[in-house]
Amino acid sequence: MTDPKDIDFSSLEKAGASLKQALQRPPNNDLERDGVIQRFEYTFELCWKYIRWYESKSWSGCHPWEIYRGGDSTHIDMSVTRPAGRKDWEVRLRAVSSTRLVEACRIALALTKAGLPFLMDDAESYISRILDQDWVGIIPREEAIAYAWQSFPQEWGVRDCVHLDWFYDESSKAKARLNKQLRLAAHWLPQEIAAFLRGHN
Repeated sequence: MTDPKDIDFSSLEKAGASLKQALQRPPNNDLERDGVIQRFEYTFELCWKYIRWYESKSWSGCHPWEIYRGGDSTHIDMSVTRPAGRKDWEVRLRAVSSTRLVEACRIALALTKAGLPFLMDDAESYISRILDQDWVGIIPREEAIAYAWQSFPQEWGVRDCVHLDWFYDESSKAKARLNKQLRLAAHWLPQEIAAFLRGHN
């Protein structure tokens, strides 16, 4: 399996820079014109090699576009892909976990500052979490936290979940106060719907 992290793109970067430099002014003679054509051919060949590698699917596997290591939901991806039925390419930045929120935003800001076009998957969710406007799932004590957000309707945009006992202490007054606040802030799913969702995820 070919890992994108192991591919050296420096040759393509140098070829692109060389071609860009050659195109800054019209060639003065046939020799300069032939040089520009040669630079174009070399750059095109490198691009074509990338396309063949991409179409071969030899890069497919677990986290093939991972740029920051992590688990199944805690890594950061940046992929260069061609959507089905289209001729253009997309650079996509993707990170699901809130534990990578700061890092993903720094990458997005750096790409924007450099003037590099990209798409950020789940961008609305990131904005909601930054502004503290997102929904947080409350799950039963016996349910595992990992991937628990997938048990909630997708349109709710839940990406983080908690157990209530994380916030309880030994004081019965504190527990009563928390319960009172939750009654005002939380929206509870009917038990039968919650059971249905857990059974279909």
